[in-house]
Amino acid sequence: MADESEAVKTTITTTSSGKLVIDGFVEWFSSGLVAARTAFAFALAKGIEPSTATSFGNAHGGLTWNTSNFDPDEHILTLLREFVPETRELDKAKCYALIERYIDAGLSLMQKEHRQDPTPLFLL
Repeated sequence: MADESEAVKTTITTTSSGKLVIDGFVEWFSSGLVAARTAFAFALAKGIEPSTATSFGNAHGGLTWNTSNFDPDEHILTLLREFVPETRELDKAKCYALIERYIDAGLSLMQKEHRQDPTPLFLL
């Protein structure tokens, strides 16, 4: 449970371009949520910087998930804090906003690398 002084973020969202990438990988992943989680992990594994996009969510043509569905056990949050140590001091809301940016960057890189290798092996 969030402490009363901690900001709360209730959704994880994508950009409209992120949604298009997820739609393109529909046959590879059981859901958009799984694709987004994979993109987050892919971005961390590749050591890329988070996206600088500003237009996230349904209002901008992206996808939206409830944070408690996206990361019910906070393993995604833990991965962020382990791989990006400077986030350990950030509250959950700021971390989840950063996770959205890593998802966006990961989706963009997945799309780029998929063009070079059209098999799922590019994810390795």
